[in-house]
Amino acid sequence: MTKTKLELEFIVHCSTHILFNCISNPSNLEEWFADSVNMKNNVLSFKWEGEERQADLITIKKDSSIKWRWKDDGFEGTFCEMRIKIDEMTDEVALIVTDFCDDDDIDDTKMLWDMAIENLHRVIGR
Repeated sequence: MTKTKLELEFIVHCSTHILFNCISNPSNLEEWFADSVNMKNNVLSFKWEGEERQADLITIKKDSSIKWRWKDDGFEGTFCEMRIKIDEMTDEVALIVTDFCDDDDIDDTKMLWDMAIENLHRVIGR
């Protein structure tokens, strides 16, 4: 059994610096992504409605991206990444999300990301 890789792109109307702080700072992630976020020794702890998931931080690149791997995900090669991209033609800032899910969870996973990005837009004042 394998997981399906999803790559989703969301236009975000703010500077790359502000967006990077929203995706990499635990207290900022709490404002739009999870109820509670902590980072200690390159381990991220996320809580949603009392349920906790932990992830190993793989990479973090200033003003560019953050990538982690869920500890409870037994699948090799899976990860979650949020990457900032600037369109060369329009200068629009986009958040590229890469995530993995089961085939029967694709629609739900997309819906969860849509809701999270809606929260992000509220946080940045869009």
